[in-house]
Amino acid sequence: SQHVEPIALNVGRYIISLLKPELAERVLECSCGSGSLSCELRRLLRADANMLVTDFSPNMVELARRRLCGLPNTEVGTANACDLQGMADGSFDRYVANLSLMLVPDPDAMLREAFRVLAPGGIAGFSVWGRAGLADSPSHSLLPETLKELGLAPMSTARDNFHLGQDDAALRERVRAAGFGQVVTFHAPAVTEAISASCFIETFLQTATAGAYLKTFGAAVREQVLSAMTAKCSAILASGQAMALDTVVVIAVKGSLRASV
Repeated sequence: SQHVEPIALNVGRYIISLLKPELAERVLECSCGSGSLSCELRRLLRADANMLVTDFSPNMVELARRRLCGLPNTEVGTANACDLQGMADGSFDRYVANLSLMLVPDPDAMLREAFRVLAPGGIAGFSVWGRAGLADSPSHSLLPETLKELGLAPMSTARDNFHLGQDDAALRERVRAAGFGQVVTFHAPAVTEAISASCFIETFLQTATAGAYLKTFGAAVREQVLSAMTAKCSAILASGQAMALDTVVVIAVKGSLRASV
C-alpha cells in the first residue's frame, strides 16, 4: 500500500547499501513483498550476478514477478523463510530480509535458515520494527495509543510486532545464536509523513489491517477515533517530529568479516 511500501523502501535501502552488492555473485531475498526493494538491489548488482527473489505469499510473488520481469539473471518464486526447502547449504553469498523477521512464526528458524544457505563470508541483512511508542514510532503507535486513551478495545494481535526491536543486545545475541559471527545493529527511522496530518491519515487508512479494524466500529466511534488520531498527528508534526517508524537494521556475517570483503 501507499503507507507500507515507502517504509519498506526507506529501511531496505540501508540494508542493501551495506551488503557490498557490487561484490555479490548469488543473492537471496526472502519476504520480498511487491518487489520494490528487489528492483533497487538488482540495479546495484553486477549484470552477471544471480538473484533469487522470494515471498511466502503467492500474491506478493506475482506482483514481484511482474515488477522484475525482464531484469537479467533474476528469478522470482515462493519460499518459506523459516524452511528454505530445496536450497542447498552455502548456495548464496548475500541474504536480504526486510521488515519480516518480526512477523514470522519462528524468527530463530528464519535466522538459522539464513545462516545455512549462506556461504562462508556471506553477509545477511535483516530489519525489524524497533522501539514502540509515540516518542520513537509515532506512525505505528498512533492508533494503539488513541484506542487506549478512548477506552476502546485494542487491535487483536497474537504478538506485538515490536517484540524483537526493544533490546539491541538481545537481538544481536539471537542472531549470533543462529551461528553468525560479526553482528552489527543500528536504529533507522522510516519516515512516512513530515507535512500533513490529513495525508498521513489518508494513507494510513489504506493499510489492510488498520482499515479493516476501524470498520468494525460504528460510524460515530470511527469518526471519534480518526478525529483524535488527526489531532495527535497534527501535534506531533507541529512539534517538529516526523511521522516515522523506528526500525533496527541488522548486518550479520557468516564466519570471518575479512572473508566477505
